[in-house]
Parts: sequence; C-alpha cells; structure tokens
Amino acid sequence: MEQLSSRFLVSKTSLYKDLDWIRHLNAEEKIELQSAAEGIQCLGEERSIQKTLFFGIMEETGRKAGGRWLAIRNLERTMFDEDICQVVDRTLTEDYADLTEGVSEYYLYSLRIILLIFLSRLRRHHHMEKDEDFLFNTIRYMETFDVANSMAERLGKELNLSFETDDVEYMSRQLFAHRITTQYRRTDPDHTRLVMRLIRRLEEVEKVDLSGDSQLFQSLLYHLPAMILRLRKNILVENPLLEEIQKQYSELFRIMWYVLSVVESEYGVKLNDHEVSFVLIYFQLAMDRVSKARNILVICPYGISSSQLILSRIKQFLPARDTIEAASLQKLQTGTLDNVDLVITSVDPGPIDVPCVRVSPLITDEDLVHVLNVYTSAVLASRQLPTTLKKLSAPVLASLTKPEWIFTEKECASRKECLDCLCAKLEEKKCVIKGYRESVFSREEMGATSLDSGAALPHADPDLVTTSTVAVMTLKKPVRWGDVQVSLVIMAAISQRDAGLFHNLIMEIYTLISDRKVVDDLVSVSDPSVFYQLFTPKGESNVF
Repeated sequence: MEQLSSRFLVSKTSLYKDLDWIRHLNAEEKIELQSAAEGIQCLGEERSIQKTLFFGIMEETGRKAGGRWLAIRNLERTMFDEDICQVVDRTLTEDYADLTEGVSEYYLYSLRIILLIFLSRLRRHHHMEKDEDFLFNTIRYMETFDVANSMAERLGKELNLSFETDDVEYMSRQLFAHRITTQYRRTDPDHTRLVMRLIRRLEEVEKVDLSGDSQLFQSLLYHLPAMILRLRKNILVENPLLEEIQKQYSELFRIMWYVLSVVESEYGVKLNDHEVSFVLIYFQLAMDRVSKARNILVICPYGISSSQLILSRIKQFLPARDTIEAASLQKLQTGTLDNVDLVITSVDPGPIDVPCVRVSPLITDEDLVHVLNVYTSAVLASRQLPTTLKKLSAPVLASLTKPEWIFTEKECASRKECLDCLCAKLEEKKCVIKGYRESVFSREEMGATSLDSGAALPHADPDLVTTSTVAVMTLKKPVRWGDVQVSLVIMAAISQRDAGLFHNLIMEIYTLISDRKVVDDLVSVSDPSVFYQLFTPKGESNVF
C-alpha cells in the first residue's frame, strides 16, 4: 500500500476505497483479490477477469461528466498501451470498415473496449480458456470465425502477439455478439456464380430450398474467396470443432465434400477437412433455419459407450435434421440450456427448464415409445411457441386453473358479452354464488380493469366465491374495454379463505400481461392444454 500510495500520489484511504470497489466488481464473477509482498493480483478464470474489467470500465465511465466516450478516451491513456488503442481503432474503422459500417455506435463502442482489454491481457500472456459449450450452441458463433481468424492474424503481426485457438474462438463469439456479420460488399461474378452453384448442388442432394436465404448467400460470398486464396497458398486454418463436427454431422460432412468438389476442379486447389467443415457450418445453420431443427441432449453417466448406444438408437427414430448430442451430467447442469429442446437421460438430472425423458442405459423399445410421445407432445408444441412464452412461469395461477377453464379464440362483440360468458361458466360449475355477476359489473363501473397491453383483469367480491378459480379467455377479435382494445381476459375469482394467495396471484398475472408482445403471443396460442402448460413451474411438470 505504501508503494501504491507513493506511485499514484494518493492516500491509503483512497486506495482502500478503490480496492473495495474492485472487490465489489469481482464478487459476482468469483474472482479472488490476493495481496502479497509482490503486489495485488486477481485470481480466477481469464474470461471472468476480462468480463469484470469490461463492466468496471462501463460503470466508472458512465458516471463521468461529458459523456462516456470522452471518459473512456481519458481512461485509456492510463489503462491501455497507446499502440493497442491505435490498432484497435484502425481495425474497426478502416481495415474492416466493410463489416462494421452498418453496426450501431453502441455495439462498436462495446466491442472496442472488449478488444482493448483482450489485447492488453494477451500482451501479458493471459490466454482464454476453452469455452465448454454444447456443439449446437458453438457452431452459431463459428459463422464469424473466418473474420476473427483474419483479424487475429493482422493484430498479431502489428502488435507482435501470439493467438491460440481458444483466443480466436473468443474473438469469434464477440464479433457474433456485436453484430459483425460476414456481409460481402464487392461483386465478383465468378464468386457469385460459384456460390449459387454450391447452394443448388446441396439443394439437390438434401431436397431443401435455400434459394431465399440471403444470410447463407452473403456468408459464402465472404468466406469462399478467402478459402480459395488459403488453399492456393497452402495456408492451413484449423477448425477447433472439426472432430465434433465429423461425429455429429457425419452425413452432411460427406455430402459437403461432394458439393465442394467443383471448387477443386475449377480453381485447381486441394480441399482439406478443416475447410470443408467451415463451409458445412454455414449450410447446417441455413438448414436449421428452414427445417426448424431441434437440439437434443443424451446424458448417460456410465461412459461414452452407453451414451453412444442411446445416441445411435435415438437417431433411428427422430428426424434426421435434429441435432442429437451426447453430453455429461456436469455439462448439462452447468451449460446454457436456452437452445436445448429435449434431454434424454438414464439418471435424474435434477430440475431443468426443458422437457426431459428418463430411459434405461440399454434403451428398450418401451423407452423409444416414451421418447417419441414426449417429443410429439412437448417438444413439437414448445418449438411452435413464440420465444417470449418459453420462459413464463406462474405457479400460483397454474394451481388455480386448468385447461377446461381456458377458453381460446372466442368470438365476443363487447366487454359485457365477455364478462357474461365467463361468469356463466363460474356459475355453472358452482364456483360462485348469486350476486357474483352483479359484483363483477359493479367493479367495472368503478373503473375499467384493462391495461394498455391489451389484457383485462376483472374480479369481484371474494365473499361471493365458493371455490377459488381463474378463468382465461382469448378473443379472435379485440373488444373495447374502457379506452383499450382487449384480446386477453383473465378473471380471478378468489374466495375469502384463499385471500392469502391473492397478492402473489395478482403479481404473477401482472408480470404476464404487462407486456403487449407477451399478451399478443398468449392470444396466438389456440390449444388450452398448451396455454395451461405455460404457467406450470419449469423443471417440474415438463419432466416426463
């Protein structure tokens, strides 16, 4: 502390405050701040350290007067080497201007800070660890691997830095996340014809229409010229996912060799597995967009052979377009499951937010039937749902309703007709007593129960309710409800003895219906059973 105080001409009190701020930043990423005679250092994963640095800079510069851009310019003079700052600026605004031209200023600002931190750490020999992720998640980021690889080569020469494969993969993920896409702006008739020919060849073999996929066209138009140049100069760029791709997409991998054979004959080059696998990624992602392929994990703790047995049997019964990947239980519990549609496992995986099927290690015919039933009832229905609905959860609401209390695509001409219809259902099932309907309309006269999102939440006196119930109605055509057009009605009939549930119920409902996009997506669900499943706690009712 004495040395730091003398070096930076600040008091120890100020230094202690700074260290407390650093500890605050480090806490979430589980980074240890270690003090020793040699100085103070952060111990933890490199990704976590760089992430903490990024958010620390964002937090610090966001408080400065004059705007964040000016603040970071002032801060970088003490944090980053001048040559790194100059090279990063030139890379983003000149060298790769054709890719960054249409990117928003916010994304470029964010990417600039990330690159400054990344290159500064690399200069100090801090390399990225391998990112353990599922293959179907990873290949999305590989769309920008070619750009990241060429960028790393250029930065390495200019700054005398050594990039490892995991460093390039990290850059690829950052480029992808910041919307740096492979848009080819120059026109070369030969390259255009080659791309169109390759797409047609794959369409003929796979019986799929990719002619309208502009993203595939642009990506290939950017990738192929650089690939041909590399092959002519015998420059090998290794795909870190090659082995996994060869296993997971073995059929498509063989097809890609056939499709790309025209490149060898027309350009006099010799292909290799790495280059073929890069092109495969673009086509696989394009086919996923067309066929809505599903991502399925097979979990078995008894070794690779058991997982492969389940994997091979499952692949015979599920659509060929689906991605079926073997993974460990640890990877399942620590990985990101946002893009996972189904888990097939021989052990209890614990609570997870996706449909899950238990099977025996030697998967039987009964297990296969079970898998198909869950795939049909849960996976297909879930994948058809809008993204906004896949993470909804309202356990209190789920406990108070059921599919027969959900009425979808009803045709009502007015607010009165909607209320009469729902009240009649409650009266018919003897959930309410005489006077309930009048109480509902009386409450409406005090002020419409509608929200700007297009939903309404009518309710009445709890003393007139005998059995707590929530009835839901969606409308084919919106009706006027006060000053709002309403297409979703949720009637909460809660008895006095269940009054303790009312607060949590209302909070859940408001969370669901406060967003117009969510309301519109809820209204689009026509199956009452699927509608009901949206409210059930994830990781419980969807584990089969």
